[in-house]
Amino acid sequence: MKRQNNLLHIENRAGLFRSAPLLFALAILTCGDPAANAATARAAGIQEGDLAQVHVTAISETGTVLFSSRREVVEGDVWVKDPNFSAPRPLIPEEVVAGRESRIPGLGKAVLGLIPGETRKLTLAPEEAFGTPDPNLRRDFPCERTVPRSLRMPADRYLQLAGSFPKEGQDVHLIPYLQCRVVKVEDAAVVLEFSAEDGRRIEEDFGTVSIRVSEADIRTRLQPRLGASFTVENQTGRILSSDGDRFTVDFNPPRMGQSLTLDIEVLSHLPAATFSDAEIEWASEFDKGMARARQEGKPVVLVLYADWCSWCKRFFHESIEDVRVKNTYDRFVWMKINSDVEKQFKEKFGQKGFPMIVLMSPEGEVLNKTEGFMDGGAFSRDLKVFFEHL
Repeated sequence: MKRQNNLLHIENRAGLFRSAPLLFALAILTCGDPAANAATARAAGIQEGDLAQVHVTAISETGTVLFSSRREVVEGDVWVKDPNFSAPRPLIPEEVVAGRESRIPGLGKAVLGLIPGETRKLTLAPEEAFGTPDPNLRRDFPCERTVPRSLRMPADRYLQLAGSFPKEGQDVHLIPYLQCRVVKVEDAAVVLEFSAEDGRRIEEDFGTVSIRVSEADIRTRLQPRLGASFTVENQTGRILSSDGDRFTVDFNPPRMGQSLTLDIEVLSHLPAATFSDAEIEWASEFDKGMARARQEGKPVVLVLYADWCSWCKRFFHESIEDVRVKNTYDRFVWMKINSDVEKQFKEKFGQKGFPMIVLMSPEGEVLNKTEGFMDGGAFSRDLKVFFEHL
């Protein structure tokens, strides 16, 4: 099913041009002046909220390719690809809503004013690309830590670390590289005994850990590896520096503070007004929706939702109303069912969470199921891939 192109009809109204000289002068002014032509084309370029289909290659500050939708880049060996390189799967052009955020930083603004067939290469400053680093996300840690061989720990702290109630004689793992045994359980505290192998060295991805044991305490010392990843409290950062006593870890996103170069080619452009009247004709009864799908030969998008689900509301109000999704309205039969009420559908499709999006063939064969919220960009990509592989 192909989209029918809108036809633009230009009508000459009687009396608009009253003389041949005027027509001739107008032709000279508009057709004979290249600058005027360019200005006219620019005025008809991509505007805020329009839907643009583009090829784009995103290049890091160091010259490696982070993302590309171009086959020659993805499959070729001329470009140096970043270790975190990604590409659309399958390899299709990127759809972007002009002026809005996209998965590629700055792309939405970069297409403004362009026209189909036009190319543009620009470098975004760090604040326009990945953002500027937050100094509060850089933290210092000691290279050496000392733990007494015998330690009385408050009971609530023990529960927090161990995740269970203490038992005398129990071996537990509380501190990396150290063995720990519960020797006594008191009303408000737990007495622990730590042990370790003196002189042991452990090679980790983030550096070398050495252990020294004395009668009174155990010392662990890290010789950090600069540039390595370091995880603490479920946060992962990169080791920036060390003076031997302390080391600094940057928990800012890896690309933050770097510029980004975008190489863009506009393939097509649909004005936002194209979708201003687009509405989904929802089917709320499963059997009637499937009958309509078979009659029209269209695949089915079924959304299983609950009235209390905030993510469902956001999906209907934001994702479904995204122009990238609106561009697919006429390709599918759309159904929505409150499976929190009609629980047979929750069981039928094995639903565990809300919302659930089920994609089916016109005959009702389930071809894909997704649980949880998806933004308009991700949802439209799923729909496009699903439709093109039917």
